[in-house]
Amino acid sequence: PIENIKELRSGSDARYYREQFQLAAEYEDRWLTIVYIIDGTYKTLHLIAASCDVFKMWDTTLRRLHAIRKELMSGLGNFEMRQALWEKHYWKGADEEQDQKLMFDEVEKLCRRLNINSSSNELQRLFKQADVHQRNYLDFEDFRRFVKFLKGRPEIDRLYNKLCARSGSMFDFAVFERFMREKQQSGLSTTELQNVFERYSELVEDTSTSTSTSASASTSASPTSPTRIMSKDAFTSFLMSTDNAAFTDQHGRVYHDMTRPLSDYYVSSSHNTYLVGHQLVGVSTIEGYIRALLHSCRSVELDIFDGDTPSEPQITHGKTFTSKVSLREVCHAIMKYGFVASPYPIIISAEIHCSLAGQDAIADIMCEVFGEKLVQSPISHEERLDRLPSPEELKGRILLKAKNLYLVRRKESYAGGGMSENEYGLTETSASASSSTSDSDAVFEKQVGKPAIKRKEETSAVKEFKDDLMKAGSTVFQRVKSVGKSSSRSNSGSNSITPQRVPSASLPLTTATGTPSSYLPSRGLTISPGSMYSPSPSSNFTSLPSASFLSTSPTATSPLSSPLNGSGAIPIPASPSSTSKPKMSARLLSLLVYTVGVKYRGINKKEIYAPEHMFSLSETTANRMLKSNTGGMQDIIKHCRTHLVRIYPKGMRVDSSNYEPHRYWSAGTQLVAINWQTFDLGYMLNHAMFQRNGRAGYVLKPPALLGPAPPPPPASTPIHPHHPHQHPRSHSPAPSSASGSGFSPPLQKDLLFKHTKHHFDVSIISAQQLPRPKDSSGREIVDKNLVDPFVEVSIHVPDWPSTTGMGTLPTTPTPSRAHTYRTGVVKGNGFNPVWEEKLRIPFECVGDMQDLVFVRFVVRANEKEDVEPLAVYCASLGSLGAGYRHLPLHDTQLSQYLFSTLFVRVAITDL
Repeated sequence: PIENIKELRSGSDARYYREQFQLAAEYEDRWLTIVYIIDGTYKTLHLIAASCDVFKMWDTTLRRLHAIRKELMSGLGNFEMRQALWEKHYWKGADEEQDQKLMFDEVEKLCRRLNINSSSNELQRLFKQADVHQRNYLDFEDFRRFVKFLKGRPEIDRLYNKLCARSGSMFDFAVFERFMREKQQSGLSTTELQNVFERYSELVEDTSTSTSTSASASTSASPTSPTRIMSKDAFTSFLMSTDNAAFTDQHGRVYHDMTRPLSDYYVSSSHNTYLVGHQLVGVSTIEGYIRALLHSCRSVELDIFDGDTPSEPQITHGKTFTSKVSLREVCHAIMKYGFVASPYPIIISAEIHCSLAGQDAIADIMCEVFGEKLVQSPISHEERLDRLPSPEELKGRILLKAKNLYLVRRKESYAGGGMSENEYGLTETSASASSSTSDSDAVFEKQVGKPAIKRKEETSAVKEFKDDLMKAGSTVFQRVKSVGKSSSRSNSGSNSITPQRVPSASLPLTTATGTPSSYLPSRGLTISPGSMYSPSPSSNFTSLPSASFLSTSPTATSPLSSPLNGSGAIPIPASPSSTSKPKMSARLLSLLVYTVGVKYRGINKKEIYAPEHMFSLSETTANRMLKSNTGGMQDIIKHCRTHLVRIYPKGMRVDSSNYEPHRYWSAGTQLVAINWQTFDLGYMLNHAMFQRNGRAGYVLKPPALLGPAPPPPPASTPIHPHHPHQHPRSHSPAPSSASGSGFSPPLQKDLLFKHTKHHFDVSIISAQQLPRPKDSSGREIVDKNLVDPFVEVSIHVPDWPSTTGMGTLPTTPTPSRAHTYRTGVVKGNGFNPVWEEKLRIPFECVGDMQDLVFVRFVVRANEKEDVEPLAVYCASLGSLGAGYRHLPLHDTQLSQYLFSTLFVRVAITDL
C-alpha cells in the first residue's frame, strides 16, 4: 500500500544503488527506487522504466499519491478527504461483482471484515434505511449514507447534548468558549476562539426573536439574528481536527529559544547509524543515515577504519561480521539529506581507527564534501571560549566530534591529576577505555593495537610535518607557533627542557610578556616531548613541557625535543607505564572545534573541562552514576549545564535494542544515542520527545537543568516565540557567576528540591476503525475470529533526584519506573468499541519536569505480551493536550494509521 512507502528516489538520488548493481549510467534517467517498510523492516524496490516517458508517468503519479498520504498521516485533519478515501477504499473492496452495486450479503461481509459484530437484523435495518430508493442494493451514494449510520458516535452525541443543555439547546459561541476554557483548558484569546468557532459553525435564523417588526427594526438587523450555531456533525469534525490536536506541538513550528548554548538542548542522536540490523552481523549502508536525518536526527555516528586504499576510509562495526560502506558515500548522504528536515547543526560523532594517512583522508573527504558547512575554526573572533555557541549561530553547519588523543594521553600521564572512575564504582572497560568504545568490546577481546610502523616507512614524516600542519589551516599553525615562540624565549640560552606554564585548554594563550596571543581551544598542538608534570589541582593552569619544536632555537634538535620522532604525529609526554605514543593527524585535529572528544576522568574540582570538551559514557557507566549515593547524578546535572555529554548503549545489546532515554535526559545529558533500526519502547520515547519544537532535532531542556543565561543576542538574531497553544515555560537562568575554565553554575536548588505528586486522570472513551491484526508479512488477518480490544495506559517516569532533608543536596536518586493500567475488554467489536472507563495513574515529578514524563497508549487484542499490539500512541505529558482529544494511532513502527483514532479525556491532578 501507498502508506508503506517511506521515500521515492530517482536519477542521481538513486545512483548509490545503481552503482551497487554495477549498471551503466545510461539507466540513471529511467531508474526509480522505492523505499518501503513491511513487518518492521525497511526494504527497497528498484525499477527501470522502458522509456523516459514511462518513467515520468510512474514517477509523477507515485510522488503525488505519496505526498497526499504523507500529509494525511502527519496527524489529524483533512477530515473530509480521509472520509472520502475510506469510502472509496472499502467500496471498491466490497463490490465483488464490480457492477457498482452492493447487495446485502456484500455489505454484511464488509462489516465482518471491519470487526463489526452487529446482528444481521441490525445490519438489515441500517441497509434498508440507507436504501432510500428501495432497490434492494446500494449505489455509492447509498453506501456513503450507510457508512454514516454505521460510524455513528453516540458518545459524542451525549457530550454535545450535555453541553447544549446548559444554554437552551443551542451550541452557540458562549457554549463553545466555556467548553474550551473549562474542559480543554485552552489558553487562546477570545478572538482566536471566535475564529476557530466560525470555521465550524453556520448561520441559522434565530426563531426565538420577536415575530413582529417595526419600521425601525427593519432598518437594522438584531445582533442575535441570525446566530452562528455549531451542529453535532460540525462538533464531531472539530474534535477530530488539528484545531483540537492531542499533540500541542502539532503546528510544526520551531518555538523554543534557539539562541542558548548547545549544552542547553537535548539533541536527537543515533548510535551506529550505519547499521540497519544486528550489531554483529548487520548490514552497513547509507540508508541508516538517510533515514535518521530525514527524521531530524542531529547527531550521527561513524566508526571509521582504513579502506583498501589509504585515500578511501571505510565505515563498519569493528571486530564484527558487519559489512562496510564508504566514508565518502556517507558524507555525500549527510550533505544531501542533512538539512532537509531541520536547519540546525549536525554533530558527527566519529570513532577513528585509521592510520595517519587514513586520518588525513578523512579530513580531506570531509572538507571536500561538506565545504563551508564544516566548522573548521571558531565562528567568533573571541580570544577565549566561555560558552558553546547556540544552534541558531551554527544553523546549517556540521561539527566533527572525535577524541583528541593528545588530551587523553596527557591526562593519563599525570601522576595524581584526577580521580579514578572507581569513585562511582566504575570498573568496566567502557569507563576506562575509549569514550566511544566499540560495543563489540563486550563480546570480543579488546584490540591491543596495530604493529608499529617500520622505521624506514616513517622517514618522510618529519619532512612532511610542517606541510601537513600548514594544510590544517593557518589558525592552528599560529596557535602552535605562538607556543613555540613563548617557550623559545623562556628557554633562551639553555639546552635543557623546562616546564612552561601555559593556560589550560579554554584560556587564551599568554606570551612571555603576559599579553594574550591567539585563541587556543583544547584541540592539541600544545604538547611536546619532555618530562611529566602534575599540575596543582587548584590551579587554572596546566604545566606542560616546552613546545619549542617549531622554534629555531638549537634546543629543538635535542633528541628529547624531536617533534615527530619519525612517527608523523605530534608527540606527547611519555607515560611511566607506557612508551607508546598516540598518532593523530594534524589535519584531522584541526577539525575539532566545539566538540573535542576527551576521556571521562571524573567530575570534581580537580578535573577541569574546557567548554568544548565532550566525553561519552556507556549506558552501564551512566547507570552506576545515576544510582550512586555519592552525588553522581548531581555531578552530571551540574556538568551538563555547560558541557555536552553523550550516552551510548552497552556492548551487550547486540540485538540493537534500546534503553529508555528519558533516564539520562533527567540528568541533563544532551546526546542520548538510540538504535534507530529497532522500534521498541526506547525508540518510541525518543520519537515522542523530538516530535516537539517543530521536529527540529533540538529541544530546550526544562528550566531546572538549564545553564547560566547567555549574553543578550544581537537585535538581528531571531528568537522564536512560543506558540499560543503552548503554556510557555519560564526559562529562568541559573544564578550568574564569574565563569572560567571548568566552571559549572550551582544547582538550581529551589527547582531540584521541588518534589510534587500528581494523578494522570484519563477516560478511555472509544476507538474508531481499529486495524485488524497483521501477519508476519504485514498483511491483515481476515478470519472468523473477531477482535476483542482493550487499552493499556502506562506512565514512564525517569530517575529523579531525591533529598534526605531540607537544606541538603539531593543524594540517592529515585529510580525510573513505569505504572501501567488497563481497561476492560469490549467483545467482538474492533471497529468502534466504546469503553467509557476512567483510569487514575499516580506519578511523581521533580522540578516541574513533566516534559520528561511520558505516557503510552497501547491498544491490544490479545492478553499475551509478546503479541504485537493493534496500535500505539506515545507523547510526553508536557505536550499532551488536556480535555477531550482524539489520539492518532500508529503501528509498532510508528507509521500513522490513516483512519484509526482513540478518543480520550485527559487531565493532570496535583496532589
